[in-house]
Amino acid sequence: MAGASEREREREREEGIEEKNQGSSSWRGMEGSNIHPFYHGRSDFQIKRIKQFFGECPYPNHDQLLKLSKEIGLPQKIVRFWFQNHAAQMRQARTDDEKLRAMKEVLRAEKEMNKMLRAEKEMCKMLRS
Repeated sequence: MAGASEREREREREEGIEEKNQGSSSWRGMEGSNIHPFYHGRSDFQIKRIKQFFGECPYPNHDQLLKLSKEIGLPQKIVRFWFQNHAAQMRQARTDDEKLRAMKEVLRAEKEMNKMLRAEKEMCKMLRS
């Protein structure tokens, strides 16, 4: 009977998605659970395919999103949000990389300055002697 309850949960989840997409204020997702079905349940295939598509086209148009959403079996809204979030994460990562490069350059300049100061101190010691 585990299969029957699993099918029932899947049906409830699909109904919840339909109601959510229709703008209903009462969402009957997974009864008795705080787990939002959009946060869980993506298959390895879905994740792999959406990442592959992102690599090919990070800013897809409406038609491309629709085609991909049908291909992987997720609502277009979820696919669109995934692309928006992933693009934002990539921008943040680039910003973080740029900040790290700038900090590294400052440290390199400080290291060079300290090297020059040490050499200057050595010169002064030699001149005093």
